[in-house]
Amino acid sequence: MLQSMYPDITWDVWRFDPCPRDFWVARENRVLFFRRLREELSIEAEISDVSSWYKITTKNVTDFGGEGLLRANHNSLYAALNSTYPDLYLHPWKFEDLPAGPWTQDMTLPNLVNRLEELWSISDKAGWQKISRENIFALPESDVDVIYSNGGLVNILEKYFPHNTWDFSEVSPILKERGVHWLSQKVKEIFPESEILENHSISNTSTILDVCLPSEKIGFLYSSPDKKIIAQFKQEHPEFSVFCIPYWWKGGLNQLMATIKKERKDLLVDVTLPSASFPIPDYDPNARLSRQINRI
Repeated sequence: MLQSMYPDITWDVWRFDPCPRDFWVARENRVLFFRRLREELSIEAEISDVSSWYKITTKNVTDFGGEGLLRANHNSLYAALNSTYPDLYLHPWKFEDLPAGPWTQDMTLPNLVNRLEELWSISDKAGWQKISRENIFALPESDVDVIYSNGGLVNILEKYFPHNTWDFSEVSPILKERGVHWLSQKVKEIFPESEILENHSISNTSTILDVCLPSEKIGFLYSSPDKKIIAQFKQEHPEFSVFCIPYWWKGGLNQLMATIKKERKDLLVDVTLPSASFPIPDYDPNARLSRQINRI
């Protein structure tokens, strides 16, 4: 009513008591609130300047009439900003008012994330999706162990950026391709004189082997393929041995050779492995949760 009577005045609707029902549901209302709040706090930086958002506190929001906005977002400024600006790459542990989360107890993983961002020049969420296994395994062994003991890199991102949407489904073919090439290089180290093909289709079957050695009649499938597909392939080509290499395998050559020798006694006969060399297990011994194929 007031807006229709005085159209030239900018009304901070959220300051009225009560605030209109479902006012905070509309994103444009939240955008307006934060724009006006930034003006009130004399924050002149662009909205895309992530560091400028860390200057805002929960008290600033409530003093400006945004209690309802916080209540609608688990009483979290970080959650409210993520729901309003989903493309902003915000770190919850960098706010003056720490939101509830695992970082309040232990900063080990947030500190690791900070270091990796600097090392890999990551400035937004998309930057993480370009990280390959080679990048991870080039890290100090202590960092690799921390990553895998916490369920993998994606699990860490989901845990420490809880209100972000991490959609890795769009890039899973890219990660799969990188993983296959990486596996191919490892196989090449074991069979340096052999012909090694990637994404190879055997005649009379629809199954594509991620890595194939035609002369040795062995193939590799990277990640967690459907067991029915493998069974069907073995029925069609009993002369072939197919090895499933899980995404979390760290690349140990002795472990890969032990896996091959377990099924194919005729291969690598001149190779003597250390007594502690065991085949790659069917489960991730370091992960707390079973991760999907593209979770590096």
